[in-house]
Amino acid sequence: MVRLWGFEIDESSGSFIGADVVGKEVRASSLVAYFPSLSPDDDRVVYQTETALARDDNGLHVATTLLFPGTFAGNFSMTRGHFHVDPTLGEEMVVLSGRGELWLKSREGEVTRLSLSAGEEFSIPGHLAHRAVNPHEVPFVFAVRWDDRCGHDYESILNEGFGAR
Repeated sequence: MVRLWGFEIDESSGSFIGADVVGKEVRASSLVAYFPSLSPDDDRVVYQTETALARDDNGLHVATTLLFPGTFAGNFSMTRGHFHVDPTLGEEMVVLSGRGELWLKSREGEVTRLSLSAGEEFSIPGHLAHRAVNPHEVPFVFAVRWDDRCGHDYESILNEGFGAR
């Protein structure tokens, strides 16, 4: 267990301990619009998220993601990715366990890939789209926090793609 931003979190699963949360499972079948080569019948869980209903001491949202290992239609497991509507508001990320990659994309289409491991922290600039990727054989578990005024723009990634696979 780790204490982070005022919450207790199981670092191996990303589960909050003693906090009210909203959980979500994202299945391969729900990502077909982002990755057309996926089968709409593929019901495997790609990642799970938990978002605390309470906010941290600074009024920021806190969530965790458990990104499972594996490949789906030739792609490593990855999140959809998004830009922030307000490019001045970024997001903080802390890797709780495992290893993975954080892909960052500019509005001009330039993509940077960062390798991250347990215990590492990264401040994601608000003007860059971001996507987590797991090219390894163990789960990639991380926590993020953000100001809800940043807004999330998933549609740009849906329409333009991320430019890297």
